[in-house]
Amino acid sequence: MRLVVAVESVAAVQGGLPSALAAPWPDDDDALRRAVDDRADALLLAPELGGDARALCERVLRAWRGPEVVDADALNAFAGDARALGTLLHGRPAVVTPHPLELARLLGVDVRAVVDGRYELARDAAATLHAAVLLKGTPTVVADADGVRVVPTGAPALATGGSGDVLGAILAALLAAQGDSPAADLAAEAAWVH
Repeated sequence: MRLVVAVESVAAVQGGLPSALAAPWPDDDDALRRAVDDRADALLLAPELGGDARALCERVLRAWRGPEVVDADALNAFAGDARALGTLLHGRPAVVTPHPLELARLLGVDVRAVVDGRYELARDAAATLHAAVLLKGTPTVVADADGVRVVPTGAPALATGGSGDVLGAILAALLAAQGDSPAADLAAEAAWVH
């Protein structure tokens, strides 16, 4: 496993997961392209991006054209600007994995609107983002251009810090291994396994 993280997170990653190769995000676009292209089968842009998360996400999304999972800080970086994220995600297998508050921020709506209209808003967000949307919660909803899937599994214990990171990793692994399958199908599988 190779992890590219904010420079201040390298030591923590190496200490917590000694088998992983950890490196800081490159400053130069060519080095960034090599960092993600040379070894990656899928990419997970998620928490603890550090500094200017929006600029980093834009650089990574322009450099990488393969399967991708976008979560946490990467979603919050595009708060109120879902169309810009959709432009960057267009043309690749991609899944965004927000919880209701993250989707509300991304779409610029009240969180109550997401909770009350989770099926419709997930479907609308999928169209805007050109990606599958895995909206975490009870129930978990996965939407894409083909419709909405409901994942009835899950428990309140999953509503804790770090749980979404595990889901993102499961999904990234599935995208890497089965990238020719529809992203929404893999998202529903990941949510069920999680």
